[in-house]
Amino acid sequence: MGSLAVRSVRTGEPKGSPNIENPSAAAPLEQINFDTNIVSPTWTASAGVINSGTGEWIVPSNLGQTIKITATDGVFTATRDVLIIEKFPFSDFTLPVSWDRNLLVLISKSEDRTSRITREKAPPYDSYPVRLTSRTLTDSNAVDAFFDAKGFGKPFILEDKVRNIRKVGWFDSGIRHEARDECDIDLSFQFLEARI
Repeated sequence: MGSLAVRSVRTGEPKGSPNIENPSAAAPLEQINFDTNIVSPTWTASAGVINSGTGEWIVPSNLGQTIKITATDGVFTATRDVLIIEKFPFSDFTLPVSWDRNLLVLISKSEDRTSRITREKAPPYDSYPVRLTSRTLTDSNAVDAFFDAKGFGKPFILEDKVRNIRKVGWFDSGIRHEARDECDIDLSFQFLEARI
């Protein structure tokens, strides 16, 4: 069972709108420590076990289910929907790690280039290659089985321990295999961050 801590400092009344910090997706049986800008909240979850005083939650095993997490102090209330999805089986990617920060935007500029108007359609997102090197045949088969189950349309959690981040997204390419023998296989694929 993994543990994900998401904490911030709580002082006084909420600054801005009451909210619950990330994540918006979790893997079955993970342990997550939620936090909020609400002072001394009581926590509830529509499924799974949550500590009403600390916000520590054990994620249930129901893949595809969306769970509502609520924090309230009787005056302020914040909620977060958390989708339960699978986590990629590995997180120890090969260095160097490179990524592209992308932004979908509609750009219009005048013919004489004296003005430019932009319209951003969505928040920025990451896209990057994931490389796993010197893996066993068993590891390769596990990645292939995960890819076969997810394809290009089912989101999953990718934990990148090199950058200490956790993203939700999709496969954006097939799995490339390069083998020197059955205990020395390199695997790579393109990952595309989702907005969930």
